[in-house]
Amino acid sequence: MAKTPRAWVALDYAAMEIIKEARSRDSRKLSLRAIEAEAGISHSRVGDLFNGKGGSPSLNEFITLCLLFGRDPADAMRTIIANLGGRQAALAACRPESDSPAPTSGTVVDADDAFIDALAADPERFGVAAHTDPNKEIESETPGE
Repeated sequence: MAKTPRAWVALDYAAMEIIKEARSRDSRKLSLRAIEAEAGISHSRVGDLFNGKGGSPSLNEFITLCLLFGRDPADAMRTIIANLGGRQAALAACRPESDSPAPTSGTVVDADDAFIDALAADPERFGVAAHTDPNKEIESETPGE
């Protein structure tokens, strides 16, 4: 783990939305601990990824979670680029907003214009997981570390 977490950028949020969607469609309805067992990523890290906390997702984590939930990683990246508005917009979405230090857990990060435009264009795509996650009851009862 890096000493300073990688800052989340719009591309990272878009990537995790793809993973969340794939997870919601997965018939196994895996809990965070089941994801840990299958993917080899700690349940706390998986929870942070799904909640946009800590460091941004690594390429390894993205690919692993795509494959776990039956999503082709290359196709997922093409979808992300298309959802962000094409190659140039996706390139801009890779840049941090500023040279400010990475956020700490629980800090809200300002989203860039491409992400805000995507949110405004299709707000249902960015539903609150706490309200729509079919595993919310199981995960709320899972004891912490």
